[in-house]
Amino acid sequence: MSLEEMFGQLRGQQPPAPFAPAELVRRRGRRRAHRQALAAGVVVLAVAGAGTGLLALSDRPDGSVGPAPLGTSAPGGPTTTGSPGIPESPAPTASGGPGPTPRPASTEVTEALLLQRADLGPGSWTRFQPELFEGPDTWLWSDACAGYRSSDYPSLPRQVDVRTVGYRSSQNTVAEVVELYRSGSGAANLSDVRAVVAFCAAATPPPGVAPSRFTIVGAGIAGDESLLVKHEAWYYEGETVAPTPFVTYIAVVRVGDLVATVRAQDEAFVRTLALKAAARLA
Repeated sequence: MSLEEMFGQLRGQQPPAPFAPAELVRRRGRRRAHRQALAAGVVVLAVAGAGTGLLALSDRPDGSVGPAPLGTSAPGGPTTTGSPGIPESPAPTASGGPGPTPRPASTEVTEALLLQRADLGPGSWTRFQPELFEGPDTWLWSDACAGYRSSDYPSLPRQVDVRTVGYRSSQNTVAEVVELYRSGSGAANLSDVRAVVAFCAAATPPPGVAPSRFTIVGAGIAGDESLLVKHEAWYYEGETVAPTPFVTYIAVVRVGDLVATVRAQDEAFVRTLALKAAARLA
């Protein structure tokens, strides 16, 4: 095939998914540059703390990110199994003393907990690894608006593992984050989601930054412990803010100490995916 024929085919192809407005892309680029600068500082700390266990972060090829799974060993060693969540202490016996140490619980988000192609319905879906964390935490809401502080959300230090997945078709893009929290902390994280949405609703963007608005538009969409959030992100067209925002919908579903967050552009589609995500977690 000649080069002219190859370029002719490329010109007729559609993009793999709807593109975000240019201002949103630039905003993500600025945040990514900020994260890279922070990462350089982390490398210095890692060298200084070598052998002391100061850093326990993992960058796993399966898409899992965040704190290294607790209770796991070096490659080839034993791993823990069981139900999601980490017991805080042995259960007391009838006499009041500590009981036998319970079997260690699972400490990682497995592939089976993520949305799969079959969950997405008809379409030619291509899996990819999305970049979803724009701020200091492995949480979709990290740096959601001006004034965000990790310390305001007490469930975050109790996060055990995080894993992400994305899918593209000619019409849609889907991204999902699944988080595992210590035993009994999943409910606290859902409270933190409500808190960050309420905080951002009242936040004022800094000068030169287009406004962004999060609104809870549904609850109980996939069981009692679930929310639907509408995200409206305005952007600049030249020197002025565009009159119509770029809109996405975010479903948050909790089952035990597992929390799934699913984002896409179509509200009805996100509601359907929330049900599929809840079934995966259960």
